[in-house]
Amino acid sequence: MARVLAATGRDQCDWSTEYRLFSRSPWQTRDLFFSVIQRALPFAGPEKEPIVLAGDFTHLVKSGKQIPQLHCMRDPLSPPFHPNLIYGLRFFQVTVLCPFRDRQEQPLPARSVPVRFEVSPVLSKPGKKATEQERAHYRKALKQRLSSVAARQVLQELREDFDRAGAHSRQLLVALDGSFCNQVFFKKAILGVELLCRCRKDAVLCLPHQSVQGHKGPKRFYDPRSFTPDSVRQNETIPWQKGSFFHGGGFHPIRYKNSKRYSGAREVAGVFCASW
Repeated sequence: MARVLAATGRDQCDWSTEYRLFSRSPWQTRDLFFSVIQRALPFAGPEKEPIVLAGDFTHLVKSGKQIPQLHCMRDPLSPPFHPNLIYGLRFFQVTVLCPFRDRQEQPLPARSVPVRFEVSPVLSKPGKKATEQERAHYRKALKQRLSSVAARQVLQELREDFDRAGAHSRQLLVALDGSFCNQVFFKKAILGVELLCRCRKDAVLCLPHQSVQGHKGPKRFYDPRSFTPDSVRQNETIPWQKGSFFHGGGFHPIRYKNSKRYSGAREVAGVFCASW
């Protein structure tokens, strides 16, 4: 709010009136960004193609020690050989990628327009004087992945907002980091949303076990056949494909493998491996 007051020329006046007004009139970030979705929708690619979104956690540095949900975290901009610590707030940010082309219809770097900025607090670790019950409650809360649950709720709300904006017939393709590659997102699909998450190359993956009619053996939930993204990359039976991708300020030719696993007529898993 201080920057808004400075932009309107009221930074040298008493701010108590404005602070009192905004404290009594809270707003919802979802309502604020709905007009941005409406304006950005015509630039979000052709109507027959999915709308591409990108989401990740971001940190906002704060200096006040009395700010609610403030915590100490690792500075993502610190060098790997000397991690630094900062005080700040963590947010879950989602942007829509708007592709553009020049006059010769050549692709240009996409513009990223924020469409959601939601607070994602971090669980406070119990101190040395904490009781065993408090430590057990902390371990239980970690297993529930509350930040991932809140992020999934944001994606569901974005699906509803894009439907209200007139994009109910288009899929949402959401690119997320490796911290979102967990059961909270993949155990149950989000209607109208496809997820593209980064994972480790040695992550052991498998499909649900397909029971055979008449089989009298023990019941299984997971298929005994497992695979890793690196094994897909080394599999010679899967051909390499080529494409042009934007990275580091320009387009580069990159080869990749796209391995899709099917169960009947429904796609249940896919692995995308790229190599320079």
